[in-house]
Amino acid sequence: MAGTFGHLHTMLRVGDPDRSVTFYSDMFAMVEREQVRPRYRLRPPRIGMRDVCAACERLRKAGAKIIREPGPVKFGTTAIAFVADLDGDKIELIQRS
Repeated sequence: MAGTFGHLHTMLRVGDPDRSVTFYSDMFAMVEREQVRPRYRLRPPRIGMRDVCAACERLRKAGAKIIREPGPVKFGTTAIAFVADLDGDKIELIQRS
């Protein structure tokens, strides 16, 4: 499964593609761009999140593990968090300014 974030590109290998597509669609509002089994291409609605704290709460309730709680980057003001998805892949969440 791959997701393109503006100039960023991410590819994840997942155990259950249907479960992962549902997870990323529900938790990150990603939209399926194309499906060429066994690959899916998802795109997010925009880069960055409006509220990283609220996103972490939604993710926690959905079974994702919060690896780094939301907070500012070291020596900065941008809020970030790290979570592990259902397959254990780490995802960095960045709050829009």
